[in-house]
Amino acid sequence: MDQPTVPQQAQQAAAPPPHVTNVYVTQTVSAPAYAVLPQQKNVALAAILGFCFGPLGMLYVGFTPALIMFVASLAALFLTFGFGLIITIPICAIWAATEANKQNAQFALAVQHPTQYAPPAPPQVFAPQPVAQPVPVVQQQPYEAPPESRLNS
Repeated sequence: MDQPTVPQQAQQAAAPPPHVTNVYVTQTVSAPAYAVLPQQKNVALAAILGFCFGPLGMLYVGFTPALIMFVASLAALFLTFGFGLIITIPICAIWAATEANKQNAQFALAVQHPTQYAPPAPPQVFAPQPVAQPVPVVQQQPYEAPPESRLNS
């Protein structure tokens, strides 16, 4: 059997298959016809949770205000030996009620103008072009044993 040598195999592998063509794929995705609206918050419940649980109750209205009041409450706790909590706990209740009221106003605005709150359409996707990379050809030399390791016959 006549088998191709190593350089011929490398040349055959480097040639792109004849059926591969450049393909560009575009996908058009439009924005949905609906908007994802935030959930309405109960202002009284937010105030009660903020008063009863402090910064943990503020998690009902959002993470950032709760984190700010958690740090402030810890500072007041350690710097005033706990007496500062008399001020920070009512602040948590007032801030939670204010934040819930603000979120409800944003909800009402989103209901009046839903197209302004629709998520943006994703960008178009282009498939990469296939590129044929040349395969490096390595020529092998026949193996010869070093002269000192040859056996005398």
